[in-house]
Amino acid sequence: MDKQDATTPSAQLPEKIGHYLVKKLIGKGGMGEVYLCFDPHTERDVALKRIRPEMHEIPLIRQRFLKEAKIAAQLTHPAILAVYSIEETISDIFYVMPFIQGKTLKTLLAEYRKSKASTIHLVRDFLTVCHAVQYAHSKGVLHRDLKPENILIGPFNEVMIYDFGLAEYADMTDDSFDQMPVLKSHPDLTRVGKIVGTITYMAPERILEKLDTIQSDIYSLGVILYQILTLKHPFRRVSVKQFKQDVEKEKVNDPIDIAPMREIPPLLAKIAMKSLSFKKEERYQSLRDMIADLEHYFEGKADWVFSARLDPKQAGDWEFQETVVLKQTRDWAIYMLSSSLFAGNVKLESNITFQKGSEGIGFLLGVAHKFDQKGLDSGLTVWLMPGQVRLMRAGIVLKIILAPQIEIEESCEVEIEKLYESIQLKINQSLLFHFPIFLPVVGAHVGLVYKDLNYRMKNFSVYQGSYNARIGCLTIPDTFFANQLYEKAYDEYQRIIHSFERRSEGLIAAFRCGLTLLELNRIEEALEAFEKLHKTQKGVLEWLGKGLAYRKLQDMQEEAKCYEIALNLFENDPNLVLIEEEILFRMEQSKEESRIGPYLFALLLIRYRLIDRNHPSIQELVGKLAFPPFLGEFSEEGVIALYLMKGKVLESLGLKEAQNFLETIDDAQSPLMKKFREWILHKPHKEEMGILYNILGAQKNKTLLVPFNEYLPLELKLIR
Repeated sequence: MDKQDATTPSAQLPEKIGHYLVKKLIGKGGMGEVYLCFDPHTERDVALKRIRPEMHEIPLIRQRFLKEAKIAAQLTHPAILAVYSIEETISDIFYVMPFIQGKTLKTLLAEYRKSKASTIHLVRDFLTVCHAVQYAHSKGVLHRDLKPENILIGPFNEVMIYDFGLAEYADMTDDSFDQMPVLKSHPDLTRVGKIVGTITYMAPERILEKLDTIQSDIYSLGVILYQILTLKHPFRRVSVKQFKQDVEKEKVNDPIDIAPMREIPPLLAKIAMKSLSFKKEERYQSLRDMIADLEHYFEGKADWVFSARLDPKQAGDWEFQETVVLKQTRDWAIYMLSSSLFAGNVKLESNITFQKGSEGIGFLLGVAHKFDQKGLDSGLTVWLMPGQVRLMRAGIVLKIILAPQIEIEESCEVEIEKLYESIQLKINQSLLFHFPIFLPVVGAHVGLVYKDLNYRMKNFSVYQGSYNARIGCLTIPDTFFANQLYEKAYDEYQRIIHSFERRSEGLIAAFRCGLTLLELNRIEEALEAFEKLHKTQKGVLEWLGKGLAYRKLQDMQEEAKCYEIALNLFENDPNLVLIEEEILFRMEQSKEESRIGPYLFALLLIRYRLIDRNHPSIQELVGKLAFPPFLGEFSEEGVIALYLMKGKVLESLGLKEAQNFLETIDDAQSPLMKKFREWILHKPHKEEMGILYNILGAQKNKTLLVPFNEYLPLELKLIR
């Protein structure tokens, strides 16, 4: 352990403390002293901390010392210095810890000030410290004295927090007090009105309000991060009195402005500044959130750069403003596309207040110019309304999420991020959903769509993601793809595949390479590209890609088979949601292509319980298919299976009469076939089975040419 060096003549050192052999004094604090000792029982060096002899008889000091030891002993984390044992005698109190031969962060920062070297690598150690403090918070413990001299870094990159002398339990109640023997046995350890800690690392509320919270520890961590980035303190504080006098003058400058010649990533500077917000409500509300931002930095995720502020009332902000008919609902709505393009990673921020009678508002991302979806239908819409949020693609609803936090006449902060392979929504800084998206977005417009004016909007801002060292490698080919430069996109995807073999980036590049080949109408090569995803962690994308290839070939039967294979192979794969959403999307989208398509995808949705059989879309489809009562009782699944001539499905449902009918359909003289034909041609059933009635009537009169691809298998069979 590397506290302040303390040189004590060997004559003054005790030979033993308990059964431990004293080797040297490591350091002294205000209340205790730390020795390097040898434990003959375990034959190892240990660090031993005891009360300074001149303070041993002071009851409050003894109590505080024991409290520190017992709190530390209750925290078991790799980055919190462990306590082996606590020993108390009439003449001595001490506790024993591992001996780590390292340097404090304070010593390391002093060395870096001399060498002027980069300190960015220390941020990883800082992240370890944050995890340890988060663990302490989960146990109800506030450290209250986080600073570089209380962080030890060993020669093998061990990172340890120690000195819990000022630690306290947070959010104590009468019930939790009884569960904490440390506080129950020492109720007078914290004196009311006493400010404890180090002034230069202390949160304002601790000084002004004598209030300790999780945000107080976060503030101290912000000071440490600021020092790591700049090698300077964010402010100068001489005393509590001086701080109270100058509190309104104290200002924290951006680390980049303070140390422009040092390597300071903007994202880390933002994390430090948010942690150092004067008001605790403006800091991170938990260490989990702070850690998430730090991990985004290490994962290479993009930082957000302000790009534009759009105003629905300013005509110049919008290239396209028209009244359109929405898919599915067939309602009229105002549709607005931005005049500027925002390619790549995009974040939308706004403040919305819905009024009574509002049907909501949709935020558009990645929309191509004037509805030209370039084949993949990947324009995304996040539709917000009181109590509910809908995620849509090309106007088709993929997900419906309950959102009780969106209330009438209650303003809500909206934050939508389309980042790499995902889209997420936060309402009032709370994550509502996070879904994967692997189809590249082919448009670069953002926009709004709404049915009424029963809402108020403030500050509609657009941010774009900066480039980064890792996942951003896909940005360049994705941009080529979005601009229909498919040959260039293909070449770049190929480079990424070879550079990141069997890694996430390479596998996603392989999938998008296949999509590029589809756009080039090189179908066989695309299928080979998707085949490379076989038996990898992105195996779901193989079957999504193959399904899209058969869609390109207008072979819906094979497309549906690909999705069904994925549903069977990847039952517990989190990426299976991509297949589920694609099937739902295709059920709605294929209504514009043929009559058979919606039924193929609807059957998958019902069979695999991806959608409720009472869903309006299912009921609409089934409502168009009447069935004869003499074939048995039919569920929605049975009706669709019969008309698709899916014998195995009917067998699994136990519909034997329907099975027999399909088996004898080629025999015009079979009793079931005769009954069926009579039932169709009987006048009362003309409205119920209008399509088949017209087909059979036209066949009889030979006056109508029937386009076979427009009808279901059963209808085609009957026509033949």
